[in-house]
Amino acid sequence: MTSHVTHLIRRGAAVLTAVVVLGCEGAPIAPPVTLPETTRDLQLTELFQETSFHQVLDLLPTEEGTWILSRDDRPLTFISRDGATHRFSRRGQGPGEMMFATALTPTGDDGVEVWDFGNRRRMALNSDGALRDDSRMDVTFSRAVRSDLPDVTFANPFKVRRVGSTVVAAHFEDPVTRPHDLRRAELVLGDAELNPSRAPRTIQAMADADLPAPPQGHVPVPLWESCGTELLVVMDPDARTLSWFDNGRAVGTVDLPFPERNLTEAERLAYVHYMIELEAGLEALDDPEILADAEAMAHEGSGMFPRQAPPASGLLCLTDGSVLVREFDASEHPLGHSTRWTWMDRDGQILDRVHFPIAFTPMAVHGRMVWGVYTSPITDLQTVGGLNLTPPFQVAMN
Repeated sequence: MTSHVTHLIRRGAAVLTAVVVLGCEGAPIAPPVTLPETTRDLQLTELFQETSFHQVLDLLPTEEGTWILSRDDRPLTFISRDGATHRFSRRGQGPGEMMFATALTPTGDDGVEVWDFGNRRRMALNSDGALRDDSRMDVTFSRAVRSDLPDVTFANPFKVRRVGSTVVAAHFEDPVTRPHDLRRAELVLGDAELNPSRAPRTIQAMADADLPAPPQGHVPVPLWESCGTELLVVMDPDARTLSWFDNGRAVGTVDLPFPERNLTEAERLAYVHYMIELEAGLEALDDPEILADAEAMAHEGSGMFPRQAPPASGLLCLTDGSVLVREFDASEHPLGHSTRWTWMDRDGQILDRVHFPIAFTPMAVHGRMVWGVYTSPITDLQTVGGLNLTPPFQVAMN
C-alpha cells in the first residue's frame, strides 16, 4: 500500500543532503552542562523592507553594509547601513557573470569574493561592485553534489568560508547521492582555487562514517562554521560534541547540552509530507490514499529514519569562539529548523538560550549583530534584517 509514497520519498532522498563536516580526536572533553528551561525572545532591530529577494543564499555583513547573494536575475546586492541598495552582476557564464553562485567571503577591504560552483569560478569585486579578479576553482568542488540540495536540507553543502588567510570548504571524494555519503567527506583548508592537492591542511572525515541501513530522512549529519578569525567550529552529531580548530589543529572539544531523544512520529510524518509536497506538489496531500500511506510509513519508521533525532540543525560562531547552536526540532519545520538557539562558550558553559523571531533565518554574525532573512508568509519573498545580541547573562546552574 505504501509503494507510491515510498517511490516519492526515495526520489526525494536522492536530493536530500547536509553540509559535510568532520570529527576530531584527542582534544579534551569538558564536563556536560544542564540545558536551562527558559529562553529569551530576541526581536529584529533592523529590517530593510524596501528590497526583497526570491531566495537568499548567503550574507556577508561588513562595517559599511551587507552583501547579499540571491537567486534573483541580478544575484549580488549590497545594502549600505543607511539602506541604500546597489545590485550587481547578471546570470550567465561570461566574465563577472554568475550561473550558480552560492557563497560569499570577505576580501579584507570591504570587497567581496563570490564562489560560483556552476561556472567553477571565484570572482573578487571591489566595494563598488567592480570586478577585479576572476579565477578558476578546482573541478573537485563542483562536480559531485547536486545543485538543488540547499533547497531540501537544513545545512549548506556549498558553503565556503575564510579562516584567517585560508579558504575552507567541504571536499567530496565521491558523488553525493544520499545523505550519509557526506559523512565520508573532509574539510579542506586550501588556496583560492580550492585545490585539494595543494591544501596545506585538512580535517579528516568522521571515523564512524557508515550507518547501518542508511536512513533517508533526518540523517545525523555534521555541521561546521567559521568564527571570522583563525577559528573553525565543527559539530559531530554522533559524539554529540563541538570541536574548535585553530588553523586546522584541534584546540578543544565540549559536549552539546541537548539530551538524546528519539524522533517522534509527528516529526517523521512532517518529513514524509514535506517530501511528498516537493516531489508531487501540495495537491498530492489531498489524496486520502497518499495520506494514509504517509501515516503508515511515519508510524513504522523502520529503515527510513534513524531512531534518534539529530542534536542540532545550525551553527553560528562569534569572533570570541562562542557558538550559537540551533536545536533540532522537526515539529517547528520538517527539516528541523527550530527558533531555539543555545549560546555556548568554548568551555561548554551556556551563556544564553534564545528564541529567534518566527520566519527569521539567521545566516551570519558581525560583531554582536546576527544577520539573516525574514520570509513573508504571504509572498515567500525575503528581506534582510538583523538583531542585536545583547551581552549574554550566564544561566544559573543548580
